[in-house]
Amino acid sequence: MNKNIRIGILGGGQLAEMTLTAGKELGADIKCLVNHKDDPSFIYHAEQCFLPEKLVTFAKSIDVLSFESEFFNVSQLESILNSNAKIRCFPKPESIQILKNKLEQKKLFEQLSIPQADFLKLIPQYFKTRSSFEKLFTKFLSGYVLKFAHGGYDGKGNLVVRDNNEDSLQKALEFSQKAFREGVDVYAEALIPFDQELAITCFYESKTEQLKYLPLVITKQHENICKEVWGPAQDFNISSSHEDHAKKIAQKIQNLHPDLRVFAIEFFLTSDHKLLVNEIAPRVHNSGHFSQLFENQSQFHNWILSLSESSLDIPKNNKCFVMRNLIGLSNTDKLPGTNTLEPFPSLKWYGKQSINTGRKMGHWNKEVPFGADLKLELSKTREYLANEEKSFWKKLNND
Repeated sequence: MNKNIRIGILGGGQLAEMTLTAGKELGADIKCLVNHKDDPSFIYHAEQCFLPEKLVTFAKSIDVLSFESEFFNVSQLESILNSNAKIRCFPKPESIQILKNKLEQKKLFEQLSIPQADFLKLIPQYFKTRSSFEKLFTKFLSGYVLKFAHGGYDGKGNLVVRDNNEDSLQKALEFSQKAFREGVDVYAEALIPFDQELAITCFYESKTEQLKYLPLVITKQHENICKEVWGPAQDFNISSSHEDHAKKIAQKIQNLHPDLRVFAIEFFLTSDHKLLVNEIAPRVHNSGHFSQLFENQSQFHNWILSLSESSLDIPKNNKCFVMRNLIGLSNTDKLPGTNTLEPFPSLKWYGKQSINTGRKMGHWNKEVPFGADLKLELSKTREYLANEEKSFWKKLNND
């Protein structure tokens, strides 16, 4: 671990908090710029709570800057880089401006001849009525998904349109008109009849100038939000050729954007065994949380090692696992106290100050025991974590 490189992270959410925890375990000199005292990372670096006069101090205290999320404050970034010209930024602002925009990602996949779902950018002047959205069914015969080009996450900024009935078309019109009013580009993407959704997390090791990978994993969505992740995918009937293909795609992306130090790619695996790219996350990613089962080898540890130009420590695929997200069921100001959390020692609670519908509040990681019937063990583990989640909400409501 190169402890001479001072690392700065822009953002203070749960990804930053878990990165700071990993940094402490590695003995890294790492700090983050927190926007609000309610951010999960505030407890670690209260003095870095965002104030204009703090930016110069922050900039002069770091050598390398990266991002917890692509939804960063551009004015903060500009102020930091202007305050210290020696800062190395990973990824560079030019790359992040492309990769934070899903429509630009689609164009990138086209440029690199990477297989993806067919898509069409919506021009506001041509999409003012329900009939214009009905006409999209002549291009997307099985339906389509409307997506915000930027600003969408965890099911927000997505609308699935399966039918051309009046209600569906009205929802499509309202969804798009809202985005247009806010100055957000919208595109339609073919609805893919996939068998599985997959993901892989990639790290760049500067010493060897190579990409290193966590294993390809299977992801399960609920209402367009990631609910579960399990793997390695090869242990659950996903061909090794798909993992090899995923790595080749990752290498293509990294060749074009060599300033990426960590990124995740989400895929669709179709019923005819084709691997299609869904989108890129230019950062640590929810689908990589399972790596916390490997002591000091998680995605957060390896992100820090990559930023500090150290050798990576990628865990060997010697265990199977399930990660389950704890997602808010309703809006409430009631938060779990020590009595609520004590019965759930394996729950990583993010420490957010409000519970909202569809908001990621924490996650569980659990190893799947090897047995004669690995599928059965996977099913038992998933059921166990589902029951843990039910018990958590029940205890929270009763306390």
